[in-house]
Amino acid sequence: MEYIWISVLSAAVSAAEIAVAYRIRNCQKTCVVLATLFALYALTAKTVEFASYRINGIAQYPVEFSHVSYFVLGAVALSGIKVLRPFASFCALLTGTGYLIALMLSPQSMATGFRSTGYFLHSVFVHNCLFAGGLLFMLGGDRFRYKNFYISLAGFICILGFADLVRAGVIYKDITYKDDIILLKIMDGRILEYVVDPQSLTPALKGIAVAAIFVAVVALMALIYFISNKVCDKRLKKRGETPPFKTDFGLVPLAVKIYGRVKARTNI
Repeated sequence: MEYIWISVLSAAVSAAEIAVAYRIRNCQKTCVVLATLFALYALTAKTVEFASYRINGIAQYPVEFSHVSYFVLGAVALSGIKVLRPFASFCALLTGTGYLIALMLSPQSMATGFRSTGYFLHSVFVHNCLFAGGLLFMLGGDRFRYKNFYISLAGFICILGFADLVRAGVIYKDITYKDDIILLKIMDGRILEYVVDPQSLTPALKGIAVAAIFVAVVALMALIYFISNKVCDKRLKKRGETPPFKTDFGLVPLAVKIYGRVKARTNI
């Protein structure tokens, strides 16, 4: 009961984030700018963290799905490539939601797993940035078009391929905790060891678990696309014939704008 306040506070903050994101969903520019700021903070924090590991000679690498999510969301937000926002939103929401649920259900183990209160609070803040960034892109960004669904699916498969390269020793050759990587446990079905006696796990049972998780991932992706389209449909209906606001924000749109202006001046 000592840590119950963490669960209550986490639930309240999460609910507030959802409420605010939904409230400002029609202010698309604001949503995209805020999502980008949250994403860049999370990206910077994780970049500094893993860079410090390397500087201090610690073989700690961004190999988990949650680690990759920070860099995916940050890179997509920074670049401004809108076609990748659904994948970035999926990664951010899956990681952020998973962390926040764990925080609500097991606050003591989460809070005592850090070397100081400061590190714990910063971890909570960064994961909330991740969650808020994904939420704002989904509710306040441009429509997540179903025809681009394959991009999100391909991105997820690329993350799995990246983890497999780590397992094969192609990258991060000095890593010493391959057997403890959650993503690899999910890929080969060993994730069931947390709930089932490892001795009773059969190849068939592991295969079923892997297939079920993959189906769940695809379903979550589809849900994110569905929510985005529902929000956009209501927004378009409310505005009538007014075209949707553009949410071009990032390095790529900036480069395109600069190129367009330079080209226009040279054609004068």
